[in-house]
Amino acid sequence: MPYKLTVAGLTIILALVFASCVTTQTSLSKKHRDANNAAFHACLNAYLESIDSDPVSEDGYDLSFVDLNKDGVMDAIALMNWKTGWVGSGGATMFVFNGCADAYQFISRSTITRKPIYVRHKKNNGWRDIVVYNSGGGAKASNRLMVFDGKDYPLNPSVQPETTIINSDIIVMSDVEQKNELEKK
Repeated sequence: MPYKLTVAGLTIILALVFASCVTTQTSLSKKHRDANNAAFHACLNAYLESIDSDPVSEDGYDLSFVDLNKDGVMDAIALMNWKTGWVGSGGATMFVFNGCADAYQFISRSTITRKPIYVRHKKNNGWRDIVVYNSGGGAKASNRLMVFDGKDYPLNPSVQPETTIINSDIIVMSDVEQKNELEKK
């Protein structure tokens, strides 16, 4: 007797397939993070030393890897926390580094940034747009569009255009524990 696949049965099968794909992608991403955290940390502290700033510990920032320039190599976005001295009433400093073969090169820093941080598929001057949340320190609470100008991302999000989050925006950093949407795409 042939087996009839019901909607409920199909739903269960698809859920199991999706769950296994997410788990596989998550563990691959975790391996990438584990393998690259030390390299990024060394590059961040080398940059900080080059501007006469104190080094930071590995728990002094949140870190997300994302291919911002679509070259197939993961770049890094780091958002400092209170342990570093790179935070004020308006928010924290966000650093963007270009991923290279086995190191990271400083691209830009932006002040008064808060989570959540999103990345758009749209690119300007070869780099994807970033959307950051900006509030506190007198700034109107809003999402701000950070567009790469060919050299770096803007220093001050509060003077950048306000924007809304769109369905295709990918969250790369949030206060809420979430699976990185990049791992699903």
